[in-house]
Amino acid sequence: MNKGDQLPEEHHVSRACGRGYVNNKVTSAAFSPRPQDENCLSVDWVECEFVEPDLRNVEGVVKRCRLPVRPQKLSILNNSQIRELYIQDISLDVIYYPFGTGRNSNLCHSRITGMCGNIVDQDLQQELADLANRSPIVDLPKK
Repeated sequence: MNKGDQLPEEHHVSRACGRGYVNNKVTSAAFSPRPQDENCLSVDWVECEFVEPDLRNVEGVVKRCRLPVRPQKLSILNNSQIRELYIQDISLDVIYYPFGTGRNSNLCHSRITGMCGNIVDQDLQQELADLANRSPIVDLPKK
């Protein structure tokens, strides 16, 4: 797997919900691009081939997650279901996009691409939230 390659259809990514989890539901705010997202959404590849085999699952994502804000929820999304979302001629993709070196690296970082920085993104964010509410949501406990 090289940077920029599509992640396998049957695999999954996780997205921290942050303040986008209200009244036991994922809201579109969980899929609002963050300043560092650059018209895409940062996610982590669940079945990442660059970590130990016992960390290539949902429990492994929780263990390897370095998010400073805890506790919070992680939504687990299937790549093929993300790719099936389509609004106003815009479709999404899930690509491998690791960053950093050494202790500051994230070899499992990936991106949901196709966000275009316009009003259509709000519809896509809602579609992703709806998908998240039909998918597993796991606790990211305090460290």
